Amino acid sequence: MKTYDGSLVTVTDEVIDHIQRKHPEMLSSEGFTREQLFSSILEALEKPSEVYADARRSRYFLRRLNHLSLNIVVVRDRVKTAYLMGERTYARMGKLRWLRRLY
Repeated sequence: MKTYDGSLVTVTDEVIDHIQRKHPEMLSSEGFTREQLFSSILEALEKPSEVYADARRSRYFLRRLNHLSLNIVVVRDRVKTAYLMGERTYARMGKLRWLRRLY
């Protein structure tokens, strides 16, 4: 799938399985089905609210969802994980991990 800047990114079934296992709040707090989770990831990649890069060139695609942000972590050309962040985690990531804003 293409991101907002035309880059190609792969989202595998294994990553969706990982998110369901490791970040169950994605399904419970937002009421997402597996299909809605996948659609939300695609939407965040295509139409992010913000995008950041870290020292290892990983990219973080954020999409605002009410009082939370959906954070999609992309390493090279693959989605590695996704999780929900509140304002405190957002502020901490901005200070500790994200080096520059891409979008």
